[in-house]
Amino acid sequence: MGITKFWDIIWDNTPFHWATVIVFLGAVICESYAVWQYFSQSHKIERAIAFLQQFKKGKNPPLSSEILTWLAEHLKINSTGKPEKKGDKFILLNYPIFLERSPRSNLRFITALCTAIGILGTFYGIQEGLQRINLDLTDSQELLAAIKNLLLGMKTAFSTSLMGLGAGTFFTLVLFGCDSLRMRKRDHLIANINQIFTTEVREGGNENAIATQLLPLQSIIQFQEKKQESSEDLKTLIQTIRSELIEPVAQQLKQNSQVVRETFLELGSISQNLGNSILTIQNFQQQTLIKLEEFADNLKKVLEPTATEIHKAVSESIRAMETQRAAFEASAETAATTFRNIREELQATLHTQAEIEQQMLQETHARMITIIEKANTAFQQQSTTLQTVGNEASNLIHSAKIELLAGLQEINSMLLSTNQTIQSELEEFQQNYHNSLHDLFYQSVNGIQAQRRAFKESIADVAATFQGIREDWQQVFQACQTQIELLFNATVENRSRRRD
Repeated sequence: MGITKFWDIIWDNTPFHWATVIVFLGAVICESYAVWQYFSQSHKIERAIAFLQQFKKGKNPPLSSEILTWLAEHLKINSTGKPEKKGDKFILLNYPIFLERSPRSNLRFITALCTAIGILGTFYGIQEGLQRINLDLTDSQELLAAIKNLLLGMKTAFSTSLMGLGAGTFFTLVLFGCDSLRMRKRDHLIANINQIFTTEVREGGNENAIATQLLPLQSIIQFQEKKQESSEDLKTLIQTIRSELIEPVAQQLKQNSQVVRETFLELGSISQNLGNSILTIQNFQQQTLIKLEEFADNLKKVLEPTATEIHKAVSESIRAMETQRAAFEASAETAATTFRNIREELQATLHTQAEIEQQMLQETHARMITIIEKANTAFQQQSTTLQTVGNEASNLIHSAKIELLAGLQEINSMLLSTNQTIQSELEEFQQNYHNSLHDLFYQSVNGIQAQRRAFKESIADVAATFQGIREDWQQVFQACQTQIELLFNATVENRSRRRD
């Protein structure tokens, strides 16, 4: 993981992040200045030790006013103005004060401060995410937006925690390095001082030193004890908050994200199934249209030969009637010719038999009329038959048309019913899914609200505990101050008695 990616994870550009950065950089600058100041004081002592080593060898190196002042304050000088010796070592009256103090830094509270800022940002992010949630939401889109706002608040919470803990960890490493440098320099100076100096405490000097150093030492001890107790209480508080608030909230968020992820997957599968259903309906419609077209083609193929056969039968009937008519006309002409010949022969040969022949002619004429009437009747019967066949064919075509329209209407009704069924099922599923999602989110928000109330109660208990600790610290401080005043008064009385 690169530095840029790591920085993008922990940085969120909030006031808590900037406060952590400002505190961290300010503490690093102050600690660097303290180390530089410690090394400057140590360098002054090293220069004085180097001068005394040269003076001990009989040399007379140059002496600056700064070193001369330090020698006059810390060494025992004889009447000639030279440092006195005790054996091979110079007599040291006043031990360097900064070497008597511990080289540990006074900025160790910065680690706890950065951690506290991170925890404060964590609670702020959680509170910010919870305030954006409306428990009366019913729309799934609004619920998803509320979940997004809650996750943004959780992002702020966790990033501030990472920033505070990271800054505290890095500053702990900085303190370790600086304390190691100061401790190494202090040990080196003490070793050099022990090689060249021997201590001689003047009469009353021990009491003066105790009187002057007791108060700051007691303050330092008291401050260290308070700081240790505060550090332990803060560690306990951090552990309690982590176990009782952060971990349950993180677990709940993990479960919520899992439920949301499963819901999205279920929605995806439902959308896919719905798409497959729509494709199936479309394929069914296409197949239905194809079958209807095939049925229309088959019906056309069936009706076209029927119409052709009917037309052919009518044409053949007309041709037969024309043939019969031509034959009848030919027979009539032949009979008329025969009758004319017979009449001429009869008129020529038998004038006497005119009445008999006339009677025979009338009978023949009646028979011919009967034949013509029968032929006409047969023709009318054939015409009626052809008309009946045509009407039946027309009725068959009309009934086929009605059945086709009825089939199409039935298919249309079936498709409309299928569409309405699918639409109602989709609406019912959408309503059920919306109700399930609303119940799930409402339960999640109720759980978070309950955890929030429990956390507020725990914070109130912690505040009461800290108030009690503060009162105990004030009592201890007053007791220590009373003891120090008594010790100081005793020291002053002792000095007064010795002077007397």
